[in-house]
Amino acid sequence: MKPTLAFLVGAALLAGACASGTDFSAETALDYCISQTERSLGQLAPYDFEQSPRNIAPGDSVWHQRPVSQELWTEGFWPGILWYAYEYSSDERILEAAKGYTEALGFLGSLPAYDHDLGFIIFCSYGNAYRLTGNPQYRQVILDTAERLAELYNPAVGTMLSWPREVPTFGGHNTIMDNMINLETLFWAAENGGRHELRDIAISHADTTMKYHFREDGTSYHVAVYDPESGDFIRGCTHQGYSDDSMWARGQSWAIYGYTVCYRYTGDRKYLDFACKVTDAYLKDLPEDMVPYWDFDDPSIPDAPRDASAAAVVASALLELSQYVDGTKAGEYRDKAERMLQSLYDNYRSGERNPSFLLHSTGHHPAGSEIDYSIIYADYYFIEALMRLRNLSGTSSERNRLVVYPAPEGVEMKDDFRVEVRVPGDEWQQVPTYMVKVDEVRDTRHCVEKASLGYFDFEGKVEVRVTSLKGKADSVRVRPLSYGIEAELDGNTLSFDLDRPRNLSIEVNGDIFHNLHLFANPIDRTVSPETVCGDVIEFGPGVHTIPGDTLRVNSGQTVHIAGGAVVFGTIAAIDVENVRIVGRGRVHPEGRGAGVVIKRSRNVEVEGIISTQVPTGESDGVVIRNVKVISSYGWGDGLNVFASRNVLMDGCFCRNSDDCTTVYATRLGHRGGSSDITMQNSTLWADVAHPIMIGLHGDIDRNEVIENLVYRNIDILDHKEKQIDYQGCMAINCGDNILVRNVLFEDIRVEDFRQGQLFHLKVCFNDKYCSAPGRGIDNVTFRNVSYNGSNAEHSVICGYSPERRVSNVRFENLLINGEQIWDEMPGKPKWYKTADMARIFVGPNADIPVFVQ
Repeated sequence: MKPTLAFLVGAALLAGACASGTDFSAETALDYCISQTERSLGQLAPYDFEQSPRNIAPGDSVWHQRPVSQELWTEGFWPGILWYAYEYSSDERILEAAKGYTEALGFLGSLPAYDHDLGFIIFCSYGNAYRLTGNPQYRQVILDTAERLAELYNPAVGTMLSWPREVPTFGGHNTIMDNMINLETLFWAAENGGRHELRDIAISHADTTMKYHFREDGTSYHVAVYDPESGDFIRGCTHQGYSDDSMWARGQSWAIYGYTVCYRYTGDRKYLDFACKVTDAYLKDLPEDMVPYWDFDDPSIPDAPRDASAAAVVASALLELSQYVDGTKAGEYRDKAERMLQSLYDNYRSGERNPSFLLHSTGHHPAGSEIDYSIIYADYYFIEALMRLRNLSGTSSERNRLVVYPAPEGVEMKDDFRVEVRVPGDEWQQVPTYMVKVDEVRDTRHCVEKASLGYFDFEGKVEVRVTSLKGKADSVRVRPLSYGIEAELDGNTLSFDLDRPRNLSIEVNGDIFHNLHLFANPIDRTVSPETVCGDVIEFGPGVHTIPGDTLRVNSGQTVHIAGGAVVFGTIAAIDVENVRIVGRGRVHPEGRGAGVVIKRSRNVEVEGIISTQVPTGESDGVVIRNVKVISSYGWGDGLNVFASRNVLMDGCFCRNSDDCTTVYATRLGHRGGSSDITMQNSTLWADVAHPIMIGLHGDIDRNEVIENLVYRNIDILDHKEKQIDYQGCMAINCGDNILVRNVLFEDIRVEDFRQGQLFHLKVCFNDKYCSAPGRGIDNVTFRNVSYNGSNAEHSVICGYSPERRVSNVRFENLLINGEQIWDEMPGKPKWYKTADMARIFVGPNADIPVFVQ
């Protein structure tokens, strides 16, 4: 499982590295940066957002600006600086400038990529903008940019082409070390509604670069050249370094930063080990003041120019890397990062000489360009590193924050538990516990049971104390089990700590129908001033009943359901665009039905709320994040997707009385196939039917396709279904002439469910719901799937006819009760199918699956 960190480089990282021996103050340095930012804004006013500050020559005191264009690569750093400055200062003037300079770059994401630097331009600007605002228009620009970058990928080589215009110069497909930074755009897009192939491209690029771009000692070439047809590596050389065999400082800094990011997004240990290797190669030859010469092998050292920009990049990367390594190494990296920042602040500060942050960076030394300059990207990585250090080093009062919302009068509560939370050292605060209905199937009868629900917001660290008020507590468990939360039980009171948001089930004496659903959210900033781009409809704390039962949202509107609010009715985004439905409160009809409905709309975000169902139909660009859906009635599906594309479900909790999440084609008036759907970082609990269901419904006359689906980092807590045709924690039931293809299940952890199958892949003709069998299922990968339990029945992989097959199914690292199932596993008789060892029936018209370690 990959490391869990907030998106983007400026987000708070988890503390845990050894404290540095320095007394460097990030706040003092940040105050200086804000002062310099204000000087720059005063110098640049009145703002021409299409002019981008680039550098300041030695002896000059004003920014040299260049017009925004495809041919440049540094336009994203100035708006990125402004976003960090706003994040620290909350200065509205800085916010308005950040928006203006960012939005001036948006057109670049829709043009064919001039080169790889498009990632620098857009992710530093729009990436930080989206992180702080949640504006769906900003997200779309990032997704568009990722697609443009992907067009530079050459599958024969395995990397993106960095400089299309320089192919004749280098004699082949060129990839430069700087390109490692732009992989973050692809990784992020793949996790936020883009195609999952973007992640594959990023991994391929990182792996190929690792293989050919480095020497044995961990130092890097600036440029690797490949044959564009065969993909063969031709040579390593330089463009901006001293020589082909030297270590160009900024190139090595890009490598350190890039492989740290690769580990953040993949959790693959090889990237962490490699990041440490290239870091150590950089650190061992640093000058005493921790700021490198422009190239480590320039023979004119110590008279060679320094490069403050490389030091800033490495300091920022080291602060993150220190959170991934253990013990002495963590302390070493943290200490060296602080020493770099202190040296930059003490010895390289621009001060009164000009309005930049830093002096003494080197741009393109061989070309005689920007030598000993103040350069905008040095400032960007400096303020980024300072923000990281501040978040790592904050005191308890600075880092920890807790918000508990009072319950409104007139709402049914539940007194099975008393829930209390506190910031360490502060007073306990009681969290209200609401009644929530869930569905227990007894034999074949559906029975509504009343469970408990509580929620609060926090950042930093909190202590949680839960007391069972209904009988003696002999045992407790906190799920998902993968979180490893071991609660201490003292009498009837259990306690544990949280250092990140979690959606939890707390169960006493194994009772899953009278449990406590406890949702520990991040702080609600969904309608802070910087996030609102249009009208806001506010449902404040209290009980609200929507007139006529439905609120139709207009384009550009934000609906905020505050913590402590309960809204009865449905909020509908129909035929609209750029809509946000956000908050922490509850919204649902008084009886049964969906609390939020999305139809024929574009760029819709639903975040943080608690509801019953949130279906998406015939829509494009939908983000459903940290949404909790719990239902108890028949057909109570949680997160349906019909005939839609580019839908992201991230960090959700689904406990439902039918399928938790589905992807269909034509259905319920929505017409068309579905593509590019991602569910990640979520928890699924099917009291009835499937946790994950794909493909049953479509229009038989349209030969529809459901494709490019990703389910990643998911915990499945339960599955209960007596009907064999409707079993399957991960189910693809392909009917109605649909073709389902390109599906990835990755990092899926299945706990012991009550009744059903682990996998169910079948091209079927279910005459209750379908008018024809499906056309086929093709290219399905199960990667890092684990199941621990004893209740799973036989799984099924089965086609319908020779023409309607299940093809290309692959299992990578399948673990069942701790045993790895693979084709060469020890103890498997030669005459057994590997599927037999996993209790999977492979029926007719299905290829034999491949099982690998």
